[in-house]
Amino acid sequence: KRVKPIEEWYISTNLSFGLFFVTVVSWLLNYFNVKNGEVVFSSIFTIFSFAFIINGFALIAWFLKTRGVSRRTRIIILVLLYFIGVSQIVFILGIADYAMDSRKINPTRRRIPPGE
Repeated sequence: KRVKPIEEWYISTNLSFGLFFVTVVSWLLNYFNVKNGEVVFSSIFTIFSFAFIINGFALIAWFLKTRGVSRRTRIIILVLLYFIGVSQIVFILGIADYAMDSRKINPTRRRIPPGE
């Protein structure tokens, strides 16, 4: 199989629920001062953040592609965004894209309106 271009990457529903569940459990471990709970929470939250940052970069790449920006320019913009450290903004974009499914590429999302 070929690797899809980044603008086609998305977080599946199963992965997002798993990440969310593990993040909440690790936060609870940290909250109740379980031994090494802080280390577990830091590690899990890093994975959680990284997944949604990648989703945010995929959204930005998709947006630039739909606006007709050349491939080379898209790559330069994504690399610059990575190096200037706007990861919190990209993280929020990734979560917003997951919540709203703005690219409409996740096949597990329901497309039929309720009652139809």
